[in-house]
Amino acid sequence: MKHKNSQKRIYFNGAVYFITFNTLKNFPYFDEDILCRLFIKELNFCQKYQHFEIIAYKINPEHIHLLIKPKGKYNYSQIMGAIKRNFARDANRLISPVNSHDVEGDDPDRRLQHHGTRHHQPENFIKYRKRIDKFIKSHKPHFQKINLPKFKWQKSFHDHYIRDEIDFFNHVAYIKRQHIKHNLSANKWVYVSNSFFR
Repeated sequence: MKHKNSQKRIYFNGAVYFITFNTLKNFPYFDEDILCRLFIKELNFCQKYQHFEIIAYKINPEHIHLLIKPKGKYNYSQIMGAIKRNFARDANRLISPVNSHDVEGDDPDRRLQHHGTRHHQPENFIKYRKRIDKFIKSHKPHFQKINLPKFKWQKSFHDHYIRDEIDFFNHVAYIKRQHIKHNLSANKWVYVSNSFFR
């Protein structure tokens, strides 16, 4: 299943989108389970603050598929910008040498502000950042041993507007079959929301 990446994005209220995005030069960063776990943390936080539904996802070693439904004022381009920037920043906090501040990614809070200024975030926002900081601190020693290159995403992403029920279920099935399509040893890091189907 191939999806052309149009330079012109199409936005519909209440629509579901299938989105694919890759690491730079298809480097298999997501062979590392810790980076998969970090991505899920970032995705769930973006969902809360940018108001979209996560219907399904699959994290492959060098690319990710998402099936999402924007539900608020943010369109899927804005959502993807936040996900990619925030993950890249925090992934490089893990990967970079202990004393390095040269990390890929945007300002820590700019893309995910909810109310107030970056210095006056709601309490649950601050708690989230503390949890991420704790996660990074506890797993950073692992990455100092394996010496991964700086994390970077490939520019842009591929999107597909889900047109009908058949199209929807075809893409859910496509996500579920990724471990077969890519000859992966296990069907890991795949999620399909049961609540959406109810």
